[in-house]
Amino acid sequence: MMNTTTFDFAKMCLIVGIPLLMIGCDAQDRTTEPFYIRSVDGSVVEQLDQDLLIAIEEDLATQGRTDDADRLQVTYDFESGALVQPPAEELRAFLPEDLRYSAHVHDRGWQGVFGPGETAGTTGETRFIEAYRVSSDTLPGETRPALSYAAHVQSSGWLPAVSWDGVAGTTGQRRRMEAMRCSSSTAGWTCWYRAHVADIGWQGWFSEGQTAGTVGQSRALEAFQMQLLNY
Repeated sequence: MMNTTTFDFAKMCLIVGIPLLMIGCDAQDRTTEPFYIRSVDGSVVEQLDQDLLIAIEEDLATQGRTDDADRLQVTYDFESGALVQPPAEELRAFLPEDLRYSAHVHDRGWQGVFGPGETAGTTGETRFIEAYRVSSDTLPGETRPALSYAAHVQSSGWLPAVSWDGVAGTTGQRRRMEAMRCSSSTAGWTCWYRAHVADIGWQGWFSEGQTAGTVGQSRALEAFQMQLLNY
């Protein structure tokens, strides 16, 4: 026979336990919701470099956004970098506005324009980049995030930072770029980039003012990739 004390304790466990169970279910539901990475045009990014995905996950954890980091793991495949939880059709609409960038390569001049994550510059040709610029020709001024980027140049060091459409580095002076950095001051936006360096190859991904490339080693920056992402 259950005494009064035991019955009251059982009642308390039942009363308290049900809300706790509901809270647990809500937390589980949140971590299974997709966490989409968006590009400048607002569309969901469907393919990311594996190392960049890992860097974004670490960035979220550093910000204390552990739930978002967990959701990122179920939204993208960390081995292939592919989106595994496609968004609803209304989120997939593609607009022509997006990040564009180009590189001025030694003995070649300005290359064509490249899109997010594509390689600007050259690899395996021992050619250095002299300058680069990030384009906003198709980005409406009122909607584009703020962007600042700079180049570290042979014999000059860091040159003043420029914004959209500005040229970072030099042209016509045969001076190699050795490092780069980029940042966005608009809340929710993060500029990611990585460099291919002479005698080193591809480095890891850097973000928000960190230095990609080398300083004080006289190594040429030969190529780079860039992404401007919202998350």
